[in-house]
Amino acid sequence: MAKKKSRGFGELLKQQRNIEGGQRSLKKFQREFSKSPLSEITTEILVEPAGVAKMSDVLDDFIAPYKADDITLSQYQNLLGIGVIAWNLAILDQQASERETSDARHKILKQLRKEGLKDNDPTLQKDVESIIDEMIARKKEFFADNQRRILSYQLEDLGTEFHLSVASTLKPRR
Repeated sequence: MAKKKSRGFGELLKQQRNIEGGQRSLKKFQREFSKSPLSEITTEILVEPAGVAKMSDVLDDFIAPYKADDITLSQYQNLLGIGVIAWNLAILDQQASERETSDARHKILKQLRKEGLKDNDPTLQKDVESIIDEMIARKKEFFADNQRRILSYQLEDLGTEFHLSVASTLKPRR
């Protein structure tokens, strides 16, 4: 009987550590975000506003088909980066002209090739662009009603799990 209590207590301690780790991660994210240029366009950070889905959960659901169970921190960060690009391009595609979308896509992919895909492997570049196209289609099909742009994100390794924080715009006013 004592073992069951010990396991239960151990599980509670683990959950408490994860909650505390998540809170520390959120505070760190808020500090980093307040130092970024994006802080100039927003005056307030709302944490889990009422009636609005957490964008960290939404983003995690969005990239889920591409996320392996044994994903590393580095792989997860890369996947999130590609997911955020696709998410925001899909929104832009719905709100801007075809030319504006094409120009933005070209600039983003050029920067990604320059900074993120430094080895210039043409096959890898085509694969990443293909994944972005798939994700854009996924966004339009399964997340069409969510028009919140992702401004920034932070991923932290808490030891037993990852903690994702996401800054996004609120729902656009109609």
